[in-house]
Amino acid sequence: MLRTALYLMCIAVTACGGRGEVEHPGDFLPDLEERQVTVDRVVLTTDIDPVTFRPAGEEGTAFADSTPRLYLCFRVQNADVGSSVTVSWHRDGDPDHLSSSQFPLSGDDWLAAEHQPHGRFYPGRHFVRVAVDGEVRSEVAFTIEGEERSASAPRSPRVRHFRFAEELDSRG
Repeated sequence: MLRTALYLMCIAVTACGGRGEVEHPGDFLPDLEERQVTVDRVVLTTDIDPVTFRPAGEEGTAFADSTPRLYLCFRVQNADVGSSVTVSWHRDGDPDHLSSSQFPLSGDDWLAAEHQPHGRFYPGRHFVRVAVDGEVRSEVAFTIEGEERSASAPRSPRVRHFRFAEELDSRG
């Protein structure tokens, strides 16, 4: 709509004796069709605000193995409403993910995904990925500190995902 209005304005200026020839008046406008989808404000934390989903606990990239749960808080920019957002949690060296959650995008508010293992986190290097419509847009590495254990990580941790604050308000 804005592009059409500017195009008509350029034609009017040219028709009224404006100087210069405008072959493609839309060339100086940003191409709205080629927006780059980004994931920003990515924060690992031990707690979130339950209304806004913003980080509310200890933030960082190193956590004790006694940490009961971690949250990844983030925002997705320039994605279409209804785009699929997938958050997957991984241990380095393990080809499979420990857990993942998937939900549709419904606005520009903060999102949060929770990872809570059965028992304790396994010490070592971990990472979490955020994909939008199947394309990885962010990856954050973090470390769980503690005594190394030889057992493999459990395959079925408790996982919850959160949506946007306005959806929480509408559910009461």
